[in-house]
Order: sequence, then C-alpha cells, then structure tokens
Amino acid sequence: RRISAIYLDQPISRQLALARALLPDARRLGLLAGPDLQREAGEIRRQAHAAGFLADIQPADDEREAIQGIQRLVTRNDLLLAAYDSQVLTPSTAKWLLNLAYKQGLPVLGFSRSYLDAGAVAAVYSTPEQIGRQTAEAILDVVGSGSGRLPPSAYPRYFDVGVNRAVARTLGLAPPDDVELSRRVERLERDTP
Repeated sequence: RRISAIYLDQPISRQLALARALLPDARRLGLLAGPDLQREAGEIRRQAHAAGFLADIQPADDEREAIQGIQRLVTRNDLLLAAYDSQVLTPSTAKWLLNLAYKQGLPVLGFSRSYLDAGAVAAVYSTPEQIGRQTAEAILDVVGSGSGRLPPSAYPRYFDVGVNRAVARTLGLAPPDDVELSRRVERLERDTP
C-alpha cells in the first residue's frame, strides 16, 4: 500500500454517539445528504437505528435543493446532524441550516470547531495536533514493522467534543462538561454495533 490518509471529517457513528449522549430522549434525526452521503444512506440508517434514532435523510444535489431540504428537515425532526458533504453543505447553506434551526429551537450537531463557533450546539472534531499524532503513530508502526506497508485510510482516532454553552442554554439543554461528554461519546461509539 503506497497511499494512505487520515480523513479530516468524523465518522457518522461518532456524530450519532454525540447526538445520543447529548440528547438521550431524541428520536428523529435529520440529515441533509448530497450525492456522496446519498450513496451511504442505507448504512447511515442502519447506524442511526442502532443508536436509537429514526434517520430522516433528505437528498439534495445542489444548493437550491439543499435549502429546500433544510426547510423540510427542521419541521419534522428532533435534531439535525451536519455531516461533511462539500457539494451541498457549503458556507451559505450551512449558515441557512444553523439560522433556520436556531429559529425553530432545533439543535444542530456539527463535525468541526467552525460549526461549533458558528452556532451548532455541539460538535465532534479532531485538531491538527491529534491528526499529527495519529500520523506519527502510523509512520512509527510502518518503520517498526519493516513491512513498508502503510495502514488503510481511516477516520481520526483522536477527537475532541465541544459544546456551545450559549446555544445550549437558549435551547434549554444542560449538557455535562466537555470531558464527561467526550467519555460518553467514546463509550457509546464503542458499544453501538
């Protein structure tokens, strides 16, 4: 294997674990899905079901369809999951998503520190230092094994969980501190089939 990567985005399973840890009573989870995520819809639904959610996956192929999809999602779900999809979750549609959800009193969970700062109630993300640590470990494993084979591409092993406390208060949520929430996410992600 000559090429490997550590993805910058988070696995859906980890975002679902965050959703369950933060909102234990939520049942319906909305997700805007561009072409990439649409191909994974069956697996996303399976993982959502395993985490105790009914996944409402709204397909969209461009920004116009994304805005229409967001309008549908905010009316029929307990929370929205902002999963990475560069074709439909652009900066302008992300603003629309966060603004409309906030007006509806609907929590949005993001995949980056930027989403958290922009108004998502919580996010799971990996820092450059965490990605660097995982990269260094992979290189040391390759050198130590003498095989010269890189590991398969993978999602980040290390991550942080953050909560936008101001948004949480506005939505009437009282999440645990970030360290405890992170522990819950790790446990739920590990224990969910």
